Amino acid sequence: MQINDQINHILGSAGRLLPELTLVLGFLLFIIADLFLSKNPNHHFTKRFTVLILLLVGYAVFLEMHVLGFQSKSQFLFDKMLFQDSQAAFFKFFMVFYTLIVVIHTFAFKEADWKQNLQYNEFYIILLTILLGLFLMTMASNMILLFVAIELVSIGSYMLVAFSKQEKSLESAIKYLIFGATSSAVMLYGFSILYGMTGGMVFIEQSFAQKIATQSPFLIFVASVMAMGGLLFKLAAAPFHAWTPDVYENTPTPIVSFLSVMPKIAALLVLMRFLEGIQFQETKVLIGIIAASLIIGNFSALWQIDAKKMLGYSSIAHAGFMLVGLCANSEIGMKAATFYVVTYGLINVTAFFLLDILAQNSGSFQINTFAGLGRKAPWLGVCAVVIAIGLVGLPPSVGFTGKLLIFTALWDSFQTSGDKMVFFLLIFGLINAAISLFYYLKIPFEMFFKDVSNDEPIVITWPQQIILTLLTIATVWWFFQPEVIMSAIERL
Repeated sequence: MQINDQINHILGSAGRLLPELTLVLGFLLFIIADLFLSKNPNHHFTKRFTVLILLLVGYAVFLEMHVLGFQSKSQFLFDKMLFQDSQAAFFKFFMVFYTLIVVIHTFAFKEADWKQNLQYNEFYIILLTILLGLFLMTMASNMILLFVAIELVSIGSYMLVAFSKQEKSLESAIKYLIFGATSSAVMLYGFSILYGMTGGMVFIEQSFAQKIATQSPFLIFVASVMAMGGLLFKLAAAPFHAWTPDVYENTPTPIVSFLSVMPKIAALLVLMRFLEGIQFQETKVLIGIIAASLIIGNFSALWQIDAKKMLGYSSIAHAGFMLVGLCANSEIGMKAATFYVVTYGLINVTAFFLLDILAQNSGSFQINTFAGLGRKAPWLGVCAVVIAIGLVGLPPSVGFTGKLLIFTALWDSFQTSGDKMVFFLLIFGLINAAISLFYYLKIPFEMFFKDVSNDEPIVITWPQQIILTLLTIATVWWFFQPEVIMSAIERL
């Protein structure tokens, strides 16, 4: 390719990355504004500018999704470094949506303990940088670019965890960094083996899978499992889960809300493409990862007395449920996993928003300090019940629809293949879903059935009431109108 052709190709590819260019422009404007327009950190300016950037990015993603979705376009960009399709645009849209909710979360609490730690422009700059990395992850088709995108997300995440500069947060950030670096090293070594076997880096090409198929099955198995390490780390799935509880417990709530959802959304899409690209057939490995994630997550969450740490362990179990859809190894399973991760994001950001309201009135995230809050504010108690049953997967919440879809896909897979391991996973998953009842319902139980610890009135501002009410209603509304999401997924 001549130099002129290369330049034209680069410019043409860049012109198709409107959301990413908007994020980069916002990032640069943020830095300029911070240097020249606000000698002292102006929190109100920062937040408003962040919301504006996210709205612009969301609109750009919507336009991208509209064009790609309705015209069924998919294309390689930058000499097959990126792969742009409607599926990536769909995932990016929800990542922007949930990031916007997280930023609004920081608006709604003026007196929270973590508030003083987010009074810096750098927090929002890092947030936008991580979002850019997640966008690149969803489109990555080259293993080198995928690694760079994952590291961009990881480094920003380490910085956010250490943002409060408290001793426990710094300790959690170091643990997060160590596990992240280890998983990245394992993944990179797996990538190097795959490159050695195929001579190529574009893992979604048919030729990549054809070359892998001619290699030693044992070598393919080792390389594939190692390459999955970094993605399992982002999903917080076993055995790359050990960082999760401490990070959730010791990090400011909005940051945890962001990290608990956005990396999972991007990692799931990459994992779907990667497993399809390498024609991964080792179902027993996935079943082992899922079973370990469910056991560790659910049984560890049973004994927790801190609500944030409990949600940390439960997120490990949810990572297992997300992988159940992939284990079905069918188009239905992929769509079910997509629906699950998108709706899990809504329930999770709502749960962390609720926890901040409860901590605002109890002074702690300890579950026993929530005693009687449901009696004082029945509306707050009802929201807690809806969110709890949503995380469990019971009607009338969209969490029920998500679990129904992934277990239906698993049953269809068993009917087709007759694999007893798949049937075992189905039963095991249902049992673990039932076990989660015992810890998710702890919070509503304390709120309604335990004596009030003090007589002070409930303090909930009207923005907090409006936001929590809208998020809770959305959790129920998507249960009655799942086709709003499923119709979009069907067009991907």
